[in-house]
Amino acid sequence: MVMLQWPIAKSCMPTCVGRGSGEKKPSTTTATTTATTAATTTTITRRKRNNSKVLIGINIVLLVLLASLLPIVDAKPPTPSEKDLTIHFDTEGLDRKIVMGHKVGNLSRVQVLDKELVVVSCKGQVFSTKGNALLGCGEVEPECGLSFGGCSFYGGTCVWDSDSGHVSKKPYCLRNGLCVPHGPGPSESDSLQLRESPHIFWNSPSGKHIVGGTVDAIVVLTQPQWGAYYHFLIDSLTRLHWMKEQYPEVVASDNTYFHIGMVNEVGQAWARLWGIDTSMESNRLLDGWWSSSKVYIPPFNNCAEDRRGADPIALHSFQASIQQHLPLVYSAPKPMQPTILMVRRMRTSTSRARVVTNWPALEKAVRKTFSTWKVEIFSDTPPLPTVSEVCKLFARASIVIGVHGAGFSNLICSRRRTILIELQQYPHSWDYQLLSMKLGLIYLGVGTAIPHLDPGSAPIPLVEKALGMALELAQAKGSDEEEAAAEEREIVQGLSLRVARVLVVVSSLALVASLLVVFGLSRRSRVASRPFGPAGAMAKSGQVIGLSEDSKYKYSAVDREES
Repeated sequence: MVMLQWPIAKSCMPTCVGRGSGEKKPSTTTATTTATTAATTTTITRRKRNNSKVLIGINIVLLVLLASLLPIVDAKPPTPSEKDLTIHFDTEGLDRKIVMGHKVGNLSRVQVLDKELVVVSCKGQVFSTKGNALLGCGEVEPECGLSFGGCSFYGGTCVWDSDSGHVSKKPYCLRNGLCVPHGPGPSESDSLQLRESPHIFWNSPSGKHIVGGTVDAIVVLTQPQWGAYYHFLIDSLTRLHWMKEQYPEVVASDNTYFHIGMVNEVGQAWARLWGIDTSMESNRLLDGWWSSSKVYIPPFNNCAEDRRGADPIALHSFQASIQQHLPLVYSAPKPMQPTILMVRRMRTSTSRARVVTNWPALEKAVRKTFSTWKVEIFSDTPPLPTVSEVCKLFARASIVIGVHGAGFSNLICSRRRTILIELQQYPHSWDYQLLSMKLGLIYLGVGTAIPHLDPGSAPIPLVEKALGMALELAQAKGSDEEEAAAEEREIVQGLSLRVARVLVVVSSLALVASLLVVFGLSRRSRVASRPFGPAGAMAKSGQVIGLSEDSKYKYSAVDREES
């Protein structure tokens, strides 16, 4: 800090003559002058010391004032006390009408850029050859480019070898034969201007190496935070819904590539569940920087921090595709023993974020409350289960519990009315409360003091209360299902009884009808065995009537028809 300096008046300082060994003794006048000079110098020195003390005091006062007025950078929010923690139920704090609103009209249309060569950045932003943003310029230039309402493109880095970069650090190839040593983009060894403004220099001689290559067509699905599991699965991948709806032939084409932000086997498996024909050996997924003359931009998903989140129609479309591609998982009969799934975050070499420090106590509380249930644990400790195995875990769980984290993204595989108990980070992030509402899950949020980037403990008494509520909800849900099944059985039995009654009536009528037919046939046979009409009767009695043979024939024919 620069210290304040007070100006000191300049005094006229007499010249002091040095007293060398060969010099004469000073005269009386000279001695008097010397004494006066010494006194003046002493006064000035005292004055300087006093001024220095004043300056120090003023600086201390100023420092105290600045400390009280200036905000502290990167200050953590105050930790809530145990009494401030509560349980948040279902839609608390959210507007259901806004949350469940979906895109219609122009907002649901896929945008197509096919007029010039453009580049897609690691963040999913699109730039022209001149560096102009063609999608979501954001806070800096809100009126430029196509509108974008997802989480901001600002922040983060596209430097592929940065610790905070999310692109692939391993080589991969595309179906068309193009190969890259890593997710394309600037590196730490590039110039500062290229690292900070790659969108301006990507088409220059010094920046062409940051682009992986040019492909026939790119579907941009990536949204911030690119490469992060939740944002990849929920925010980005679900946008394919509008492409499948409006451009199914583009999705099916071998010449189409999907900028998705995750190209490893996990990304490949999820893409296949969405109907994209891709694999590590025949890859159609992209991350980093790629260029094309035809780019498709489906509607964005809103940012969860705006308390809106992903479009519910897109989510349900993705979920339906998952269930269609995993028939054995979703057609399996419901297990006799209900399951509660615990999602556990583990400490890694690079992160301690939201690790539950009192996990044994948490697990003990769960096993005590759900003593007759099967308890399964899904951990992020390698080796991780495959995507289909993860879906199976979430599909058979009646209750899911854990601290806020990317593992809850797999709720896309859960069945409707599954109960989620989220140990909320502090401050609360809305991602999974929104996802629960959109997927038709039951949400219980337990307030905690666990920060986003650090470990913390779960408030066990509050957790036990939430577990009790979840058990009651599960039992009520089970009884509702049993009642529905019993009602269905009653309906079926009632229908069967009514059908049986109808069959009895129909059979009786058929029997009566058959008897009538038999009676009519027997009567007809008796009538046919005797002469027809009155003439016949007279003839039988021996009487003679005056009719010609022709008249007798005609009468008999008419009488036969009547009988």
